[in-house]
Order: sequence, then C-alpha cells, then structure tokens
Amino acid sequence: MADIARAEKVSKNTVSLALRNDPRISEGTRRRVEKAAERLGYRRNAVIGELMAHVRKIRTSGFQATLALVNANQDRNALTRHPTVPSYVEGARRRADELGYSLDPFWMHDPEVPGKSLVRILRARGIRGVLIVGLMNQNRLPEHFLPVVNAFPCVVAGVRTRDPAL
Repeated sequence: MADIARAEKVSKNTVSLALRNDPRISEGTRRRVEKAAERLGYRRNAVIGELMAHVRKIRTSGFQATLALVNANQDRNALTRHPTVPSYVEGARRRADELGYSLDPFWMHDPEVPGKSLVRILRARGIRGVLIVGLMNQNRLPEHFLPVVNAFPCVVAGVRTRDPAL
C-alpha cells in the first residue's frame, strides 16, 4: 500500500479506503489507485483484510457530542412504557454509543420547560442536535417547541411531521 500511495501521491489511508470502495473516496481517485495497484502487482491479503475489518467493527469512537432525545408523546414515560417508542430509543442509544454520542432525554410537553427555555438548556449542555421520537398530535410539533427546531438540527423517528416537515 505504501508503494501505491507514493506512486499516486496519496496517503496510505486513501489507498486502503479506495481499495475497499469507501464512498468517501472519489470515483476518479479510486480508479487511479486500483490501476496503480494492478500495475504494481498489489494483492490483498485476505487474512489481514479480515482482521482489519474486525478491528474497525469493534473499535469504539471517542466521544463526539451529546444529542437531545426528545419524547414527543403526551405520556411523559413513553420512552420506557409505550408499545413502540422504547424500540426506537434502544436502537438510537445503541447506534449513538457505537459512534461516540450520548443522548440526553427531554419531554417535549414539560410545562415547566417551554421551547425558549429548552433552547437555553440544550445550549448550556452542549447539545449538538435533536432526535424526536414518539407519537405527536396529528404529526405536528407544538408551537412552543418551534424555537428548538429553529435553533438545532432536528430529525424525527417513527412518524413524519407535517408542520414543520422534518
């Protein structure tokens, strides 16, 4: 790989990614690297490839950021007691852990924390984005939550919002 990297003036990491068809590498660079590999007689070592795939799979990312996990259901306890919402939460937590994210839970309908206050709380906690789960009234976010939608990147899981569309 080092010879290919030198010949094509790219990093060994770029060579490795290109030879694995990683989408982060442009098509042109990938083709250039593949041609150089063929020209230089490179042969993939299947044992090393398998080992590295395993290492990449089990490697945990360092901490990236904290995301808000917002319960949009009218039931304050829907994250743990609803028939379907806990499965979304479990999947989100598992994937967040794999990628180095933590999830802070919030309840969208908390009467003591209107949207503007929630924006201040999320910023103070260093929240970088918002994942909204749970059933909403007619798939619409309440007016008081709109400051959060306007201040942070937001996605919704399990339902499709209409107003605003997320």
